[in-house]
Amino acid sequence: MQSPRVALKTSMQGYLLKNHDGGKFAVKNNQRYFTSEGFTVFYYETEKKSKAKGHFDLRNVLSIRPSADKGAPAGAIDLEVGAPNGGVAKRMVIAFPAGEEERSQWLKLWCSAVVPAGVSAVLASYANPQLAAKLNSEYGGTSAVSARRSIFSSNKPKATIVLTPRTAEALRQQNGDDDPRGAPTVPPHDTSGYDTPRDQSFAPGGPPLPKPEGTPPQPSQTKEDEEDVVTFEITVPDNVQPGDKLQATTPSGVRVKLSVPEGAEPGTILTFALPGAVGGADRKAKAAVLLQARARGAKTRAELAAAASAKTPEDEEIELGLAAIKLQKNFRGHSVRTEQQEKSRLEWLAYYMQPEVARWESARDLAISAEEEAQIEAVQKGVEYEETSRLKWFRYYVSTSEFDEADKLVVTPVEAALVLRSRATVPPRCCACIRLSTPASEAEAERYERFVQAIRSYHWEVAEVLALTPEEAQDVADSKVRVAALQHAISTNDTTKALEYAITNEEIAYIRAKASAAAK
Repeated sequence: MQSPRVALKTSMQGYLLKNHDGGKFAVKNNQRYFTSEGFTVFYYETEKKSKAKGHFDLRNVLSIRPSADKGAPAGAIDLEVGAPNGGVAKRMVIAFPAGEEERSQWLKLWCSAVVPAGVSAVLASYANPQLAAKLNSEYGGTSAVSARRSIFSSNKPKATIVLTPRTAEALRQQNGDDDPRGAPTVPPHDTSGYDTPRDQSFAPGGPPLPKPEGTPPQPSQTKEDEEDVVTFEITVPDNVQPGDKLQATTPSGVRVKLSVPEGAEPGTILTFALPGAVGGADRKAKAAVLLQARARGAKTRAELAAAASAKTPEDEEIELGLAAIKLQKNFRGHSVRTEQQEKSRLEWLAYYMQPEVARWESARDLAISAEEEAQIEAVQKGVEYEETSRLKWFRYYVSTSEFDEADKLVVTPVEAALVLRSRATVPPRCCACIRLSTPASEAEAERYERFVQAIRSYHWEVAEVLALTPEEAQDVADSKVRVAALQHAISTNDTTKALEYAITNEEIAYIRAKASAAAK
């Protein structure tokens, strides 16, 4: 008798924890609502999905493995997302607060979607070849979302290249033969849940992870080719479907019509070419664009040197000057838009470099010169030095019972809890003439009140610091188990079970509101 087939889930969603901006998990981590559909992963501030905080494509994940971050919770994983030009675009530490069952579902989906060579041997048993094949067949042709967000674009994520293509044709080109090898070498990739362990052919001893590549190589051009062809790029706008016609005007005023190819989506960049006889004026316009781009960090020296001929410096200066005039005539608003974007870039760069923000990787993404990168490095070192000094003095003041001074250096809720705990446990002074600024009894009352608040608001680290007795420590442990079971019941829409675990009015109100919304 055959066993019933288990449905292969290709999507997941729920609250997970992730490190902040590539930093240590214990220093700062955030709760985010993750959605994984096929190969596409988004994470938001809340389940309302009104504000996306980031995104990436599982086909561009270079590795998935148990976390090496000592400050991360048990069961956490490390994810490395590759960049289109090589290297790593994003490093993430992700934890699963809802428990082992939900963690297993996430890992089944992600380990099946990531190329086998990128899956750690410890996690290889979560991968499912049937699910991988389903992902490849249903989602293998979808565009990949970039792991980076741009402040110059809309909220719609930018498209990027797929580092590990999952279609048969892409694999033939990548492997250099006629054998697609889609199923045996690169399991079909997509987002969802996984149910069975991978067989030996999908274990991490198979083919190496394909090296990240840029755009597909094109036939090399001769000097005559470069003179006869002028290329341009156009971004597919919203509400445009494959087969639609796009009309564009080159800087010299030449109007062209383009047919949107199959597979192109809004945000996809299309490249088209004009013969030299038609695009000669546009070649000069491009030279002027390069001059303006130099001020914004574009690497133009090599391009200008390659385009240089036997002209005298005076001839080149005249030609570029005429090209700049031509550009201004055709794009009167270009300089204004450039200034606005540059102002926005500098404002965000300054924001990310503030000590209280300290998003160094985001700041480096906006740097366009070696000087700005050096400035970011210097500010980061200064902030880290100040933070090290602050922590040393904070620990000193707590150890010497100078709590008023320690309070001045408090930054995190855990540090505030540590000071309060120390106040409540400091032994009474022998000399009655010395009056304590905060009597131990008052500090103890405040400690217990905050201890209860921390448990009710799920601030486990604060609660663990404030717990003084074995009974209080056990109360924290029991509460963590209760909340995990409560969240699992809510995520599975088991209202009856969720109400059994709820103990606060806020929890009960939330469960009933969600059940009411689901019934509509």
